[in-house]
Amino acid sequence: MKAVLAFMFYWYCTCNFAQTQNTDSLRRILNNGQIIDTVRINTLLLLSEDLAYKDLDNSLSLAMEAIERSEALNWNEGLARSYRQAGIIEYYKPNYDKALNHLHLALTYSERSKNALLKASIYNNIANIYADLKEFDKALVYYDRLLKVAREANSEKDELIALFNIATIYTELGDYDRSLQNFFSSLDLAEKASITQHLPAIYNNIARTYQYMHEDEQALQYLDQGIAVAEESDNRYILSTLLRNKGELLRDANQFEQAELSLIRSIELSQENGSVEWESLAWETLSSVYEQQNKAELALDAFRKHIRLRDSIINEEKKAELIKKDLIFEKEKDQALYKAEIERQKTIRNASILGGGSLLFMAGMAMFFYRRRLHAISEKEKAEFKAKVADTELKALRAQMNPHFIFNTLNSINSFFIKNNREAASDYLKKFAGLIRKILENSEKKLIPLKEDLELLNTYFEIESRRLPDKFDHIFIIDESIDTENTLVPPLILQPFIENSIWHGIANKKDKGVIAIEVRKRKDTLLYVVDDNGVGRKPEKRKEMNRSMGMQIATNRIAIINATESNGGVKVIDKEEGLRVEIELPLTLAF
Repeated sequence: MKAVLAFMFYWYCTCNFAQTQNTDSLRRILNNGQIIDTVRINTLLLLSEDLAYKDLDNSLSLAMEAIERSEALNWNEGLARSYRQAGIIEYYKPNYDKALNHLHLALTYSERSKNALLKASIYNNIANIYADLKEFDKALVYYDRLLKVAREANSEKDELIALFNIATIYTELGDYDRSLQNFFSSLDLAEKASITQHLPAIYNNIARTYQYMHEDEQALQYLDQGIAVAEESDNRYILSTLLRNKGELLRDANQFEQAELSLIRSIELSQENGSVEWESLAWETLSSVYEQQNKAELALDAFRKHIRLRDSIINEEKKAELIKKDLIFEKEKDQALYKAEIERQKTIRNASILGGGSLLFMAGMAMFFYRRRLHAISEKEKAEFKAKVADTELKALRAQMNPHFIFNTLNSINSFFIKNNREAASDYLKKFAGLIRKILENSEKKLIPLKEDLELLNTYFEIESRRLPDKFDHIFIIDESIDTENTLVPPLILQPFIENSIWHGIANKKDKGVIAIEVRKRKDTLLYVVDDNGVGRKPEKRKEMNRSMGMQIATNRIAIINATESNGGVKVIDKEEGLRVEIELPLTLAF
């Protein structure tokens, strides 16, 4: 009997710093009735992902609420991500027809949102369903689409997933040498890029391939590695598969007691996850373990449970219906794209005929006057700009080392010591010292990786939340197409704006507030957003905020950066409740 197949989903994360938000924190954010709509949708998806391995029904309910709210906003990317999450959960149940319907809708909305990596992840999930249905040729088509997009976008994570799933197909086709070659390439890539969440699935499928080759000792070695990683990360879904496969190997080695323990645990995890397919397979293997021990009654009972669950999963009629739906969807999509292209070409042709001549004339005149003016003032601007750079860089460090922030923090630490709460004081002091050390280290750097900057901001949030307990929650929302380790940003450019949100927006609010930090791509620029639902600015206070030293220095830094590389800047938007600050910077990559 063959071991359980494990394909890999593209694990989307609404924010790369989701690990800083536990389930209780996310629920508190959702319970805040005044939370802004896009933050609520992202929080719903974060919580749905957090529950996907633990409570499938609640996870699906959260995804469906995200769909409803995205529809109300007419937000294509939100709809694509929400339908994808719903498809993933239905796959886990497994309800393949519902999963495929959700994923096709996700694919449609992803095309409208122009998010290539989002579309690639949906290709992968659709391919997984066809692989489960043994439609390997169709699965390879979708995996090849994923691999193409991954390489074009230089996305190591997506390339890893594509290699892994293609290797899994080769295992199913019996091409074990080619399969292991791709699996070890994906393992090397996962370790190199620290993509640890995929390690359990890679270990599982390497073990599975060795098992097919009758090299059980090596298979058991990789299963144990996978189990250790899955337990550490609490990935119960893949853990149930690993334990089931280990039970099968132990049974073949006549280690029946250990096999029974492993399989019973696999069944328990499958029941917790609502994973009917994995539970069915575990009962089947356990039945054979009992049979070899001459425990006929237990063997029969286990086999009956396996048959009952197996028959509830999928039949040939459902399979035919899925394939039919897929063909209809592909045809309708091609027709829609064809019509859209005809309209686009017509619009371009008409615009070119009517406006081409006048545009050329105006452009020529504008260029002539622009060059004359530029030549006259360029030398003066260069001198002024250099002086401004030097002055602003010196002030930037002082702004980050805000004396009020340092004084208040030290007072808070001293208060803990006075109350004899040494453990809290020590923890607080470590965080504060770590933040100050990093600020000093980065004072000589113009750019640092986005991942490091977000970690610094998270530490700053933690320190401020200790001084203002139960006053606010914070959430990071990172565009999934952004590689946080390869993207470079000015260190702590957001800190003064966050400080303003905390002390002028949230601290004066009667109830608990929320501060959302968003990072998105906008063509060749990086968009930073600080969005709070605090008390906002009264009209008479708006000029006072603009004169804030920290914010003025940060604004000057941004102006200097954009003066040499892009046309970005700072935009402060007053909302009915709260404030939204948008900061646009040039998109800078390490390599």
